[in-house]
Amino acid sequence: MTHVADDYLTCRHRLVHSVQLKVPVGSVRKTIRRPSGLERIDLSEDLDYVIVKAKRKLIEQLHSAIGVGITDKVLEGVGRDIENRVGNLFVTADVDLSAPGTHALAFYSQREVAPTKLLWSMLLPDDDAKVLCLYLNSVFNLIQVLTERAETRGAFIRLREYFLEDFSVPDPKKQSPSAKKLLLKTFESVRNVQFPSILDQLKNKHPSRRLIDTAWLKALNYQGDVDSLLDRLYDSLANEIELLKKLMAEGETPEEQEESK
Repeated sequence: MTHVADDYLTCRHRLVHSVQLKVPVGSVRKTIRRPSGLERIDLSEDLDYVIVKAKRKLIEQLHSAIGVGITDKVLEGVGRDIENRVGNLFVTADVDLSAPGTHALAFYSQREVAPTKLLWSMLLPDDDAKVLCLYLNSVFNLIQVLTERAETRGAFIRLREYFLEDFSVPDPKKQSPSAKKLLLKTFESVRNVQFPSILDQLKNKHPSRRLIDTAWLKALNYQGDVDSLLDRLYDSLANEIELLKKLMAEGETPEEQEESK
């Protein structure tokens, strides 16, 4: 989208910039196209648009611009599908943990958004969504993801709905007032941080990564040496992801490599 004014969006074709359309604001819904490349966990200012309804003139313009016919029935189906996926907390469905464009596993928006099917969507009370977004991006959830993922090649992770249903996550409503205050304060501190890739966060022990994980250890009343524990976890997980990346490049799964020994 290039411009928003007078209740219209002026948008251009992704490949042919000379092709532009004026779309009424009432014809679109906020969306998230894909999780790859999103550096901030709060997407409130980084949202895209999807057309969910259009008058005949706009449909004809779309047909002319993209060369594909779009019917009212198709748009109605898109609109229904979009409304079913409206939420404010989003979890990546497919992710390559070793990719430089993978910065987070979960995202939050203060506006209700309907993402594409590359993300799972949940609609929660605002503070609960922030707390869970923080946890889903913690090192402890990363361990869970690596453990519970669907079997794929290397560092490519596929999280299906039935996996997420069995995930262990803290109940935001059961956090003590002091713990919830700490977690929400931490979220405010990191919500607009431009994170490097997950692998770089671990390898370089990124300060905002450590801030998230330290907050959760405090919230869970961990009594040990926080820095020592996190350093060990970061090193171990970075090595694991690097190994999975190498196996993926070689075309073997960890199970296949073990069988070949």
